[in-house]
Amino acid sequence: MVKTRSTRNKVPGSSPQPMEESAEDKVQEKSDYTAEELASLAFDHIKDKIKDKLDHSLPDILILPGGREGDKKGLDLASRIDPGIDIGGERERGGKDRMFKKDKISLEMTKRQEEIMKKSVITSDFEKKESAPPVLVSRYKLKKMRKAEREKSAGSNWFDMPAPEMTEELKNDLKVLQMRETLDRSHHYKKSDWKKLPKYFQVGRVIEGPGEFYSARIPKKQRKRTIVEELLADQDFKKYQKRKFSELQAKKQALMRRRKKKSFTKT
Repeated sequence: MVKTRSTRNKVPGSSPQPMEESAEDKVQEKSDYTAEELASLAFDHIKDKIKDKLDHSLPDILILPGGREGDKKGLDLASRIDPGIDIGGERERGGKDRMFKKDKISLEMTKRQEEIMKKSVITSDFEKKESAPPVLVSRYKLKKMRKAEREKSAGSNWFDMPAPEMTEELKNDLKVLQMRETLDRSHHYKKSDWKKLPKYFQVGRVIEGPGEFYSARIPKKQRKRTIVEELLADQDFKKYQKRKFSELQAKKQALMRRRKKKSFTKT
């Protein structure tokens, strides 16, 4: 019997090799077999079938008969199932130390959690509070709370200027500003319309420009924290205050002399 080599496992460019006899060829050669020989031949036949299947890998798409009526192509079923959910775990292309997609999702989750926690009633100092804040608030209380919030700043027209904490230093500075006309007579100032100290104000600092020379600036040793301290450290201001004080004392003494003379002439 002539045996031919199967073309399925043929490798191009390779020399022909003697083919191993399959189980079917052995059965055709001999007709008289014992039960044990038939069992071994059947086992070899099954082994050959499995080997043939392993040699040819399965395709990505399996075409099955059936489908709609009049559809000759049949059903196309994929061997891999795409759930349509990106579970992450793969590195992005284009770099070594790129962040995992899973890390990005966790960052987004933490950001959302922080935004939600800002609106929550339970905060870090919740245990120190005497009572839990109410969930439902009446309209009267809401109006009161909104009014208190509005009073904290000067409003949107003044860029939400906050009301600073009134200290003794700030009070003295505001009083000095009210009396600026009496402090320096060489300059004319408009009369202040303050009947009481303002609630909303800000104290700023003048920053020297880079074009100014060092001699035009005040040294750091001579700089003071408040306006009152600056006035007390100013020598010209001290001389002016001494002169004004001596003038006032002289006027008082002159008035006292006149009163004494009038009282003496009457008697």
